[in-house]
Amino acid sequence: MTRCDLPSANPRLRAAAAFWIAVLLAISVRVGASPRSNSVYPIFVAAGQRWAAGDSVYLEETPGLDQFRYSPLVAAWFGAWSGWPEPAGAIVWRWLNAAVLFGGLACWLRWQERSAELGAALILIAPLAIGGLNNGQCNAAIAGLLLIAQVCFAREQWWPAAGAVAMAALIKQYPIALGLLLAILEPRRFAPRLAVTVAIGLAAPFLLSDPRYVADQYVAWWGRVLGDDRTAYPLANSYRDLQMLLRVWGWPLSLSGYRLLELALAVAAAAGVVFAARRGHRRHVVWSCGALSMCWMTVAGPATESSTYVLAAPLLAACVLDRGSESRVVRVASSISWMLLTVGATAVWWPRPIAQAITATGIQPLAGALLSLAVVALVIRGSKSATRERSGLRAAA
Repeated sequence: MTRCDLPSANPRLRAAAAFWIAVLLAISVRVGASPRSNSVYPIFVAAGQRWAAGDSVYLEETPGLDQFRYSPLVAAWFGAWSGWPEPAGAIVWRWLNAAVLFGGLACWLRWQERSAELGAALILIAPLAIGGLNNGQCNAAIAGLLLIAQVCFAREQWWPAAGAVAMAALIKQYPIALGLLLAILEPRRFAPRLAVTVAIGLAAPFLLSDPRYVADQYVAWWGRVLGDDRTAYPLANSYRDLQMLLRVWGWPLSLSGYRLLELALAVAAAAGVVFAARRGHRRHVVWSCGALSMCWMTVAGPATESSTYVLAAPLLAACVLDRGSESRVVRVASSISWMLLTVGATAVWWPRPIAQAITATGIQPLAGALLSLAVVALVIRGSKSATRERSGLRAAA
């Protein structure tokens, strides 16, 4: 797909690698001893088994399990995956997610000529990544795919970039946000490829089972996506997004009102990309697409949970590690955001009443909003720097 060589080993990177190996081994031991405890993997396996049997994947209630909310392609994938013994499959699934995240992070930092920061970044993303990897969430893999997509796009590897975005969007729909922003930059070379890869992913399940059965699953899946409404849930159980923050501040919105706000923020992100494209360097513009989409997917996304914030973890780590002379305010804001997200992510380690009290404050969307402001500042700063550089070159000529 793209060349993503790791930097030569250094003490910090070796320490980070040792730390993560220890964490993943500990998770593997726990999963091997109790594969259904604190795990969403059984939800995937149950959906895969129902797919293989030709039964409805999108049941209203699954005894002992949460609802399956992913696309029919994911159900088909786990239809094949479910043949593994559950403990082994659960362990391999977690290591696969970690590998995609770490590989994507290494590619992304190398593309930005910041490979030396990989060790520190691996440590900084840990608080936001460990929880999701521990319970088998797929957000780590999605984060890695979106990082790889940015690198491939910047290198004009259009098909791999489109494929990475499509894979992420076919798992959870909102990663298409990055694809749409990148399509603004390359409407002729990237947008058609993105449409083709998404179409192939949507059509693939029809080749794997009876078309009428697959069509019924798509109808049920779409109904589940549209019917997902947590605006009236208790704060501790609602999505960790801007809607939660508005409820904490006493400004609740209806689901339709919040969808309009999401759309308005998406348009603002697109405007930010257009602004950066007119003024910034190519690398800065692609970075802006990734950064703005990550902020939107977490703070204003349609289904933000605690584990979703791993999508923003690489961006957050990069902002904290930014040593640019003009970025002190950005580093401070990013550092505060990292600390708040760490508190929110590790709240689950406390007794349930304490954990719920912490998350109900809106600490995670507040941190995400703070990171978003830092990103907007970086988008503007990078664009102005590029403009000044071009003006200087013209004056010198």
